[in-house]
Amino acid sequence: MDIKPSGSCGSDKLVVYGKNKETVLGVFCGFQIPSPVLSHEDENEVRLLFETDDIGSGRGFKLSYESSPYIEMCEENEGECRNRNCYPVDKMCDGVDNCGDGTDEEDCDMPIVSLPSDDACGKTPIKPDTIYGSADRVVGGTAAVPNSWPWQVSFQHAFIEPNGHFCGGTLINAQWVISAAHCFAHNPFPPTVRIHLGSHNKFNKTKFEQTRVAKKIISYPDLEGEKLTSYTLNHDIALVKLNAPVSFSDGIQPACLPHLGWEVKPGWHCYTTGWGETKGSGFSDVLKQVPQIVQHPDDCQFDNETEICVDKEQNSPCHGDSGGPLVCRLAGQWYIMGATSHGTSSNYMSGLCATPDSKIVFSKVADKGNWIRQTIDMNS
Repeated sequence: MDIKPSGSCGSDKLVVYGKNKETVLGVFCGFQIPSPVLSHEDENEVRLLFETDDIGSGRGFKLSYESSPYIEMCEENEGECRNRNCYPVDKMCDGVDNCGDGTDEEDCDMPIVSLPSDDACGKTPIKPDTIYGSADRVVGGTAAVPNSWPWQVSFQHAFIEPNGHFCGGTLINAQWVISAAHCFAHNPFPPTVRIHLGSHNKFNKTKFEQTRVAKKIISYPDLEGEKLTSYTLNHDIALVKLNAPVSFSDGIQPACLPHLGWEVKPGWHCYTTGWGETKGSGFSDVLKQVPQIVQHPDDCQFDNETEICVDKEQNSPCHGDSGGPLVCRLAGQWYIMGATSHGTSSNYMSGLCATPDSKIVFSKVADKGNWIRQTIDMNS
């Protein structure tokens, strides 16, 4: 496998279709050997499409296939993981992720995952570079110290390998993530969403990286499935439940939830992070961070009850950073105060990149505190 890597395989790629072009079984690029691809039940053919542009190249790919009325991926004493790996059935629910995607730790009779106490969240074992105004100005932005923002989540299209990143999110406990509702309006089905935690470079895994699949996607106020398209931009918040809890480490930690009614004050210095496009100002393969200044309601077009506005100057989050965190440090801990929503002079579809006179609006988390806690309690 040697196909030039790019975000969501938007450049060179091998696409595997089912019997018709409406069914995409996989999109592949990069250098990692992909997971095995199975045709859909009752279909006896797949179609391959290789696309390439005029910029750069690799050696291509080699593939093998087999056909059978029934294909067993795993041995008799093994279970099959979502990612086509196999695990020993006697290892199910042993607290160890043998699959690499949490399949063998799903629906186990384990203690309910609750929100962490105030003294067990917002910690950064690997310290971020938070010297405000650093020289290398996602557009702009500074490459983050790897794993220094340990609650950062990457939501990815499950059928794209090795990286199908489309939105960011924030881990708030071992099994729940906050993001933006608009991220899932056109991708509402949990099994199609892969979740990466402990990541830094899109195409190189860190020693902390863990992968999960979405089990539930719930947008405010309690929208699921096809109803996710009914979200409103001034309540652009979603909760995503992972198929299995993650293990905390130096590179994976939850951010703190603000208490109900907490307000960020104009002039506060906070941070956004993400892998968004950089518009020529740097590579988007690695996680970037951008310092932000909270704006006064008189200086920005937004709903102060449900939103937070920051001045990004030329250092804005771009596509790929929707849903990502706005975190502020209080008493030595980092709190998730907002989820990236939209720009003031553009809608979210036209981008969150640096445009003249445009500020960035985040959906406020503090005013949804009761809903967040109730939703987690009802679905745990």
